[in-house]
Amino acid sequence: MAGEYADAAADFTKAIELHPANGNLYRNRALAYLKMGNNESAISDFSNALRLNLDPSLVPDTYNDRGVAYLRNKKAADAISDFTKAIQLRPIAAYYMNRSEAYAALGDGEHAAQDRTEAIRLDPNVPTHN
Repeated sequence: MAGEYADAAADFTKAIELHPANGNLYRNRALAYLKMGNNESAISDFSNALRLNLDPSLVPDTYNDRGVAYLRNKKAADAISDFTKAIQLRPIAAYYMNRSEAYAALGDGEHAAQDRTEAIRLDPNVPTHN
């Protein structure tokens, strides 16, 4: 499975060489990096995707996904910032749950509980981890 993600990342690298201004390609490579556990590369590519020509419908998910990479890299404050941007653009349960985990990582139980409550209010079946 990891080999498939490495192959995908390599393919997206080739595509980026041909189309360096395509934010969607950076986002897709970032997702492969995220699956491989290469969080620093994922963060870099998600950042590139957000500053380049990215399909607008993917912007909230891209902030959320970069937030996940930040959280996995023990950068909870950066993760909260990205999850907040995602929530502002599309307030869905998964984003609130992710931000709840980031608040919990910082030891902020009050905000973690508020976001968890909102996530469950929006979707009682929301997964409780990313």
